[in-house]
Amino acid sequence: MANERRQLPVVELAFRYILSENQTAVGVALVELDCRCLKMCGVTREGNILAPLTLVLGPSVAPANRPPVCPVCLKDGGVNPRRVVRHALAWSEDPHKSINAHLKRKIGRRIFGSAVDADIA
Repeated sequence: MANERRQLPVVELAFRYILSENQTAVGVALVELDCRCLKMCGVTREGNILAPLTLVLGPSVAPANRPPVCPVCLKDGGVNPRRVVRHALAWSEDPHKSINAHLKRKIGRRIFGSAVDADIA
């Protein structure tokens, strides 16, 4: 629980950054990995993923005077789908980027597949 509280501000900053840097983004896809790192990217109204993926590091090992690195993500690039423990979509609150619940579900299914819950909105 303490780690979730510590991560929230970083996740919120990444969310805001992704939306501000991608004018066509209506939301952000988040993928949590088993190492507790997060991958995030913008999504468009059409359900396209906007590159690049932003990595928000979980607990990592960092030698003195070096940037933090997750050894698990370093080994596999953080793109192994078997390591995904949770995924979600977060939507922009900007009224100009507002979309309805039906479109949110459609985007969710396009990004995460048919296993997306009906209440993703």
